Amino acid sequence: METTDLKSLTLDELLGLGAGDVGYIRLVETDEGPQYELRDADGSQLATAATADAALFAAEHLDIEPVTLH
Repeated sequence: METTDLKSLTLDELLGLGAGDVGYIRLVETDEGPQYELRDADGSQLATAATADAALFAAEHLDIEPVTLH
């Protein structure tokens, strides 16, 4: 995709960039205590784990490249 093509993306196309390829791990508080969620680039939940290492393992198993969010 060329840079000029990015300007013509619809909102749905923009939201779908990276879906199925990249994701992020998010710490959440649950009734059972802290859990780590692996989420796809579009925000959909892919897995839940008790530890960050387990969430990273899930990402590797699902062939998702985890990225850092700031």
